[in-house]
Amino acid sequence: MSDRPAQDTPFLSLLDALEHALGQEAPSVGAIVDVLGVRGHGPIIALLATLMILPLGMIPFMPAIAGIALALSGFALAIGDERVSLPGWLRRVKLPPAPLLKALPTLRRAADRLSRVIRPRGLWILEIWLVEFAIALCLALVGGVIIVFGAIPGLPFLLCLPVLLLGLGMTAGDGWVTALAVAAILGTAASVIW
Repeated sequence: MSDRPAQDTPFLSLLDALEHALGQEAPSVGAIVDVLGVRGHGPIIALLATLMILPLGMIPFMPAIAGIALALSGFALAIGDERVSLPGWLRRVKLPPAPLLKALPTLRRAADRLSRVIRPRGLWILEIWLVEFAIALCLALVGGVIIVFGAIPGLPFLLCLPVLLLGLGMTAGDGWVTALAVAAILGTAASVIW
């Protein structure tokens, strides 16, 4: 593990859990979801968006897998399920750990910087039914668009930038950032569909 700031943050805890999961040989999607899923949907959403933003997003079928997982997260949130559940075939998909492990030091530095801006606040926003519904709708919408149009170069990257912000806001318990991300996702998805 790398050096720590004086106070641990939700982001550094997330990266610790991810590093642990990636320490296995050829970790499966299910193993990573099990490790991160205990923290709710935020880390899973952030991880999926990160996969699409990194060069991993260009691996064939990776956008479709991420799109399905995002849509399933949206559905789970819509029915009030706190845990992320995936179909068996998706849980068994193996991920190449090397690119993510190589990116961890950079992600740790970014997490340290992000923790100064994205932090627990406005928790009441996350408890509003309409915001929860909007988050579920955004995830289902982005997941569906990525599944159908994920082969268009740059589209998953464009859609997943605000999704990453959404996942980070949910992970840190930052209601203001989460609300901003929902607005950005709806605007981006509307532009793409138009």
